Amino acid sequence: VFETTVDFQFDSQSQSLTSAFIEFPSNIEVFESDVVLAYQFIGQDPIIDPPADIWVQLPRSQFFNDGTGEFIEYSFNHTFFDIQFVIDGNFDVSTLGTEFTNDQAFRVAIVPAEFATADLTMNDIMSNSEIEVINREK
Repeated sequence: VFETTVDFQFDSQSQSLTSAFIEFPSNIEVFESDVVLAYQFIGQDPIIDPPADIWVQLPRSQFFNDGTGEFIEYSFNHTFFDIQFVIDGNFDVSTLGTEFTNDQAFRVAIVPAEFATADLTMNDIMSNSEIEVINREK
């Protein structure tokens, strides 16, 4: 797990806002089969003392309460050596204010995983003796 802070720049080709590519830290070994999760810092919970950080998993949509129906979505793409954050929207995102684009903090978690090698059918899965099926009467 690591944290990074980014600024977004408008990409005229994709018509979206993108961060620079962030390389994974050299002390974290990442394989192509691993799962990459990303969270955005959105503030602190003031009810808890001391306040606790609030992280929301990406993708995350943010709707504007201005009657326009406009929204943006924070998302990301990655390889097994880097990650890039993206803001898309249903309007010209190049007009988005800096409160949405600058100094945005993200937490990235790498979950070790392996590609599945079994070619199971649903019958194979359901006949596995470790799975208990409970029949409920209505």
